[in-house]
Amino acid sequence: MIKARSLSIKRRMQVIAVAILALTWIVTSALMLSVATDIYYQFHDEDLENFSQLLGDVSRDELLEHGKINHHEFSGASIFNSSSYSGLAFEIVRDGQLIVRSRSEFPFTAAQIARTPGFQFVRLDENNGATMWRQYTRYDADTHSWLSVAETSKENDFIVNRVLPLLLWPIVIMFPLTLFAIAFGVRHGLKPLSSLAKNVEKQTPNYLKEISTKDVPVEVEPLVGSINSLLQRLNSAFDNERHFTAHAAHELRTPLASLKIEAQTLQRMVDSEPAQRALQRIIIRMDSAAHMVSQLLTMSRVELGSELQGMSSLDMAEQAQALVREMETLIQAKNINIKLDLVDECFVKVEPAMLNILMTNLVDNAIKYSQQGGSINLSVRQDKGDVSLEINDSGVGIAEAEYEKVFEKFYRILGSGESGTGLGLSIVKRIVLIHTGQVILGKSKLGGLQVRVIFKAVSA
Repeated sequence: MIKARSLSIKRRMQVIAVAILALTWIVTSALMLSVATDIYYQFHDEDLENFSQLLGDVSRDELLEHGKINHHEFSGASIFNSSSYSGLAFEIVRDGQLIVRSRSEFPFTAAQIARTPGFQFVRLDENNGATMWRQYTRYDADTHSWLSVAETSKENDFIVNRVLPLLLWPIVIMFPLTLFAIAFGVRHGLKPLSSLAKNVEKQTPNYLKEISTKDVPVEVEPLVGSINSLLQRLNSAFDNERHFTAHAAHELRTPLASLKIEAQTLQRMVDSEPAQRALQRIIIRMDSAAHMVSQLLTMSRVELGSELQGMSSLDMAEQAQALVREMETLIQAKNINIKLDLVDECFVKVEPAMLNILMTNLVDNAIKYSQQGGSINLSVRQDKGDVSLEINDSGVGIAEAEYEKVFEKFYRILGSGESGTGLGLSIVKRIVLIHTGQVILGKSKLGGLQVRVIFKAVSA
């Protein structure tokens, strides 16, 4: 079952901030809508009360004098039928009898008219089109009559035309800007974590440096402290391992050399051919063990940085030519045809001993894994501010799937037919990284392996 990837801290903070913002806007809008509705009814209820008061004033004299109101001679008819009150309806009831009603029939049944003072909503189903009315009823003690006035509720129109635009326009304008501000703020706020991640990513087994707590948020300081404590323990463990390897290899050199001398002495003393062959195999194994010890010492020195005592500008072409002369004996022993393509004055800033170790390992590998009478092409070129050392051989090569693996310590390719320590390319890789260079493996045109090492060019 594939586990769903969890949200990043940045995404979580953005989601939470947007959710809080949206919730705040919803609550605020609801409160504003409620307040606007209350204000709306406050003003309109005052209008209904004033209208009811006016209705009582104009009808009181006629009711007191005649006990009834003539519809045609009612003095308030002209007032209540004017455009100012066109949306209003009224009715006066006395002792259960209708006294007067607005020209537009009062829309409510007797059961719908409140017989207690106050306001109420009445919904009428007019041809399946529901209409909401706001009704106000009061009792006039002077005339002993019930006065009811009503108006169609324009709440929806008021909310849609007046309130909603006031609520929505700020949201439409400010929401994208707020989202951008939230994204920017979260990204800026998490910059220290991004910087911390980069510092942790730079750590390697050979480069464990304490992370600075400068500009680190207070909340993250305990985490940085724990990481630094871990780095110190790891660095101490790696140093102990390197020193142990160096001391062990150094202690093994003398016994191995003594054993080889003893075997060679014994070989001269015996005449038996089987014994001679057995002793020769012992000597070969001693040479292999001695080479392993030598490589272990080299690796320890490289990892401990003891060779980085002084960087200097060296002509790589000149160094390559000198190395080929030193290894002439090995080249002739296998009848290797070596071709040099060297461009003069290809200067790089390196530690001389480390450059020699790097080139020796690469050329030694090319010779070792090339067949008898094989070919090696060695070139040094400069291009676009880089100096490249390229070595091609006609050996068996390396499968592309193993290009990364061969840089691991003690990794050896089975079936190569050659003995080795599995440390040569690991040493090369480490030296290249120390000098911030690159090492690239590929398929050689000669049929074997191509190794390309790139350093930054410098002036002489």
